[in-house]
Amino acid sequence: MDTKQLWIQKIECICSNTQGTDECYLDVYLDTIQQLSLRMILSAGQSWTINESFSFQSQVEVKLSYQNSGYNNDLSEIVRLQTQSSSEILTVCFHLGSGFYQLFYKISLDQQRFRRDLRSGIGGVNPVPTPPPTPTSRP
Repeated sequence: MDTKQLWIQKIECICSNTQGTDECYLDVYLDTIQQLSLRMILSAGQSWTINESFSFQSQVEVKLSYQNSGYNNDLSEIVRLQTQSSSEILTVCFHLGSGFYQLFYKISLDQQRFRRDLRSGIGGVNPVPTPPPTPTSRP
C-alpha cells in the first residue's frame, strides 16, 4: 500500500459559541493511532495556522472537541477525512453547539511534490497570520 501525506493547514472559527471561554482541542488519528493533540482558543472570525504534515497508509480521522467554561459542557465531533490525493485544499466542517469550525487540509501521494508545494505555499488558501496552537497532553 502506498504511503500518503496529510497536510493540515489551519482551522477557522466561522461562528463561536456565545457564552464563556471556548477551548477547542484538535486530535488527529492516522491509521487509528493518535498523532497530534492541539489546544486552541478561537472566537468567531479567527483562524489558527497549524501547518503540520504526516505520513499515513489508509485512514485519517480528526476529532474536534469544545469545552465551554460558561456552561460546563463538552462537545465533540469525529470526522473521517477524504484520503484521495488532491491538488486542491480540501475542507471539512464541524458543528459543535452553536459553534461552526472549518479545517483546511490536503492529501498527496507524490511526497516530493507535496514537500515542494508546502515550502512554496501552493494550495490556494492563504493562512491568516495568527499564533500557533499550543500542543497539550490530555488526561
